[in-house]
Amino acid sequence: NVWRGAGNQVLCSLGLGFGSIISIASHIQSSSSCLNDAVIVALANLISMMLVTPFIFSVLGFWATQLTHRCNEK
Repeated sequence: NVWRGAGNQVLCSLGLGFGSIISIASHIQSSSSCLNDAVIVALANLISMMLVTPFIFSVLGFWATQLTHRCNEK
């Protein structure tokens, strides 16, 4: 379940399947470099995920610990 949650977070952060990438791409000027834009988006995503991932996994770990304690008490 933890890995499914992590994969879900990555897909949501990239905006795959939600049209956000396509929507942003439609506003780009035709003279701009697509390669530079792709690298900037990838780096921004990498940096944001490096900052957010420890928080997400700590919350998921806390929930797993609480659920385990509840099951042990029963």
